[in-house]
Amino acid sequence: QELFSERGYSSVSISLSLGLSERTGMYDCPVPHNHKHTDAIEEIGLWQQWLTGQGVDSIILLGHSRGGNQTAWYASELKEGSPVKGTVLIAPASNGFDYLAADYKKRYEVDLAPLVEKANKLVADGKGDTMMENVDFIYCQKTSATAASFANYYADDPRMETTYILKEFSQPVMVFAGSEDTVVVNLEEKIEALGEKENIQMSVIDGADHFFRDLHAEDLADETVEFIESL
Repeated sequence: QELFSERGYSSVSISLSLGLSERTGMYDCPVPHNHKHTDAIEEIGLWQQWLTGQGVDSIILLGHSRGGNQTAWYASELKEGSPVKGTVLIAPASNGFDYLAADYKKRYEVDLAPLVEKANKLVADGKGDTMMENVDFIYCQKTSATAASFANYYADDPRMETTYILKEFSQPVMVFAGSEDTVVVNLEEKIEALGEKENIQMSVIDGADHFFRDLHAEDLADETVEFIESL
């Protein structure tokens, strides 16, 4: 935000509620999880409505990592006439279920598929509010999460891969990848596999990892401003 301010652009950095009222800071892992990946789509919309109510008539969306996927998902559902003029995705989550399952196994030494099957069954039986106890969830070890939350975050849904969403994306979008990113892998190749799409710009920041710190953030801000001013 400071870098964009230095370049003459104001910004609103939103905090997703993650099911909590007036949440600030990092999520406290022992707190039971009752939120969904897809909750963000509605919440981004509410913030857009707030900005519009403040008289803002030109908006650029920007999201990083999981937030990049949620931002792309939201943007893909915008109606004609929206004040959103473009979207910037920074290392947007683009790993399919097989990758997530392998990463879950590596991180927690637990198989993901049986847990997803259990969560899906509870949801199908109308028991989505049932707490799955002592379960590893997103970045939290041995926490508790509702079956509905677990099933949603680990859904085998193609839209969890941002590049799938971008296949039918018509709005101007800028995608950033870090050359040293080990979290979102092969993003450049996945974007290239979409073929020639004039609305998509791709930039690989040399030396940046998943978090684009220090001088890499300066590069990212400069290129984002160039993208905005090209619209």
